[in-house]
Amino acid sequence: MMRRAFLSTFAANFATNVLASGGVLILAIFLEEPDVGVIRSLQSYIIIGITIGSMGFTTGILKYCSLSSEIDANDRLLNRCIIITMIASLGYVLVATLIVTLLSPAEEKTDLATLLPFALASIPLGVAIELFRNFLYARNRFEAAASAQIFVRLWTFAITITLAYVYGLLGYVVGTVASFLFGAIKFAKSVPFSFPKFEKFRFPFDFLKFSTFAMLGNLFVIIGNYGDILLLNSMDIEPNVLGSYALASALISGIMVVTTSIQTIVSPDMIRGVVSPQELKQFFIKNQLRLAGLSVGVAIFSSVFVLFLFPIVYGEKYLLTPALFIGLCVNYVLVSCGTLGGSILLAYGRTSMNTSIAGISLFTGFLAGFILIPQMDVWGMVGAKFLYGIIFAVLSNTLALKCLTVPTKIKNST
Repeated sequence: MMRRAFLSTFAANFATNVLASGGVLILAIFLEEPDVGVIRSLQSYIIIGITIGSMGFTTGILKYCSLSSEIDANDRLLNRCIIITMIASLGYVLVATLIVTLLSPAEEKTDLATLLPFALASIPLGVAIELFRNFLYARNRFEAAASAQIFVRLWTFAITITLAYVYGLLGYVVGTVASFLFGAIKFAKSVPFSFPKFEKFRFPFDFLKFSTFAMLGNLFVIIGNYGDILLLNSMDIEPNVLGSYALASALISGIMVVTTSIQTIVSPDMIRGVVSPQELKQFFIKNQLRLAGLSVGVAIFSSVFVLFLFPIVYGEKYLLTPALFIGLCVNYVLVSCGTLGGSILLAYGRTSMNTSIAGISLFTGFLAGFILIPQMDVWGMVGAKFLYGIIFAVLSNTLALKCLTVPTKIKNST
């Protein structure tokens, strides 16, 4: 049963990532470079908004409800989480809309500023989907969650591409919001969700503590993956160049599924622990080296493939994308070299360490971006991502090895 559950979850995550990246590649065929830059910016605002709007409750639901056998209490917790996160999501929508509107040139309203308020309507729906999915995981209903997740991604893939082909950027936004809406409805049918009466409800302290650390850690990682587009968009970068970088960034997200999939396979053994810290250390080093070698192979193969394919598929468009993709592949390899260290820290209950690693890496990378971009244009962002990857890999592996060297009981606390 557990093997079938794992395979269904793995397939859902793999399909979700591949279709998301593949969708951007298809859109790039009939959209211009600036349009792809706008789409990637919209995606960044949405995914960051979902992370903030969820308040870490999506991860808290998974952990807390997995350990609790009180079904009624878990149902009430889910319903309260929905209400609170909807309020937080709407707050993010308002703030993000105001910021983008104020930063837009007064003489003309950009596509991003025009479309963003409509696109952000998908954030509360996306938060609900994440809560429902993790609640199903906590109830060991893996196949139901995976089925709904694949349904949402396939629907998103089909409807957004179709509407974008017919109506351009507006069609993409409408398709995105519609897909999130149908996804939320699909998941809601599988969980005991109902709008509760406004009565007193106290969230468990452990739930709030874990959710807070989870939100900060997830937010740092998400901004590290998507914030580069927002940083470039806020600077004087030519729209065509921004679009070329956005497509390269989408390609990196596509190959990152290899790393996340390996982490999904290996992490449970690390979290459960092995016979002794020494055996766990050997297990970690062996698999981290394997993952590093695999990521180098994936980066080389993908770079050759992109160099060969792009001139054939895109012609004169996105001429800069292959070179940018190769540069970003270095960051992909470095991040892969530190990924399993995070699993070790999680196994030892060092959630705060994972949060600190992500925060330090993100701050350093963005500071480097602010300094380098005015001097090196878009290549300054590539250099900043390189620095981000080095710091992430070094800190993650150093702290993981330190935990494995000092005999400490494996636990699941923050």
